[in-house]
Amino acid sequence: MKRILGPVLAAHYLAAFTALGMPLFLPQVLAGLAPGAAVGWSGVLYVLPTLCTALTAGTWGRLADRYGRKRSLLRAQLGLALGFAIAGFAPSLPWLVVGLVVQGGCGGSLAAANAYLASQPQAGPLARALDWTQYSARLAMVSAPALLGLALALGPAQSLYRALALLPLIAFALTWRLPADHPAPRPVAAPSAASGPSPLQATPASWPALLLAQFLFCFAMVVTFPYFIPYALARGAGHDALA
Repeated sequence: MKRILGPVLAAHYLAAFTALGMPLFLPQVLAGLAPGAAVGWSGVLYVLPTLCTALTAGTWGRLADRYGRKRSLLRAQLGLALGFAIAGFAPSLPWLVVGLVVQGGCGGSLAAANAYLASQPQAGPLARALDWTQYSARLAMVSAPALLGLALALGPAQSLYRALALLPLIAFALTWRLPADHPAPRPVAAPSAASGPSPLQATPASWPALLLAQFLFCFAMVVTFPYFIPYALARGAGHDALA
């Protein structure tokens, strides 16, 4: 179990540290590449990788089913590294946009890691393995902003992209020696027996309100995330790491 779960979790943490830590500093990157651009554009840049991931997830999923989930995980790690390298060496804002599109469209390493774990019985119970990947992602969300904020003292914010591009490559090296999965054959649909319609389960009356509250909570967190550092600095936070 540890032979598989340990390297996957280490690679998962490195990818999460890379993908989840850097968006907080997009306003500083934007100010360096396009000083005249409004800070609101950092929100557009923030959602761009997520949008590209959503648009390409189905295609990558079908390719993973056909060619194997380990290959999909390796592909996602290389895509994340390539996207960050392009963003790190971007001479202008359009090239930064290209890097973010590559990061989102060719990335998806967190979902690919979960899919790979699902294909490996040696990793132990899937529910427990996915719990560990959630812990890994939360640890990255806690540690990355503070550590990257401290790293800003060493150079401009855009240089963080160049340094972080190395982390998915380390994750790639950790994943390379893992056992490959065997793509499952496509199931053949069996003719369904005639049966009456199943009765619909009763939905609690509070369910729509609960979903709305969950949506508003997540929306409030996401919509303010890329603007938090400028807000904190304007309110007296002395350093990006403190913010």
